[in-house]
Amino acid sequence: MTLYECMFLVEAGRASRHWEETEKELTGILEKHGAEIRRQTFYGERKLAYPVKKHRRGAYLLTYFEADPAVIEELRRDLTLSEAALRYLILKVEDGVVPEERSLGTWEPTARPQPAAAPETAPEPEAKAAPEPEAAPEEAEAAGGGEAEAAAEAGPGEADAKEEE
Repeated sequence: MTLYECMFLVEAGRASRHWEETEKELTGILEKHGAEIRRQTFYGERKLAYPVKKHRRGAYLLTYFEADPAVIEELRRDLTLSEAALRYLILKVEDGVVPEERSLGTWEPTARPQPAAAPETAPEPEAKAAPEPEAAPEEAEAAGGGEAEAAAEAGPGEADAKEEE
């Protein structure tokens, strides 16, 4: 016999109204195929991430059972035809040991990491060297740049004429 884990998803309304009957029906399907129930844990009703067979809420039942691997395919067929389970997932437990009881009801999402606090005194930005101002027009003429400036003020044809002189 091999140890299996099965998570059943049951319609929330059915679970709240007729839980004992629903649990008995699912257990009956397992026992019909020769499975021995090792442990069952009801994980309560939850909102589903997306609709499953037009249902938005579901209740979860986790069951550990031992069964012959040859009957698992027949068991899957019967569970698919059953109206008790909206969905199910059967997994083989590799180490053959039923894990300790754990509660999913107390799970809290972890807080997002906070960014590191800014230091109390921020280092002062280094003073950038101011760009050197361009020379004033009078200084440019004194340096001999007056002819080029005069050529720029004259039109394109006039500048060529002055250069030829």
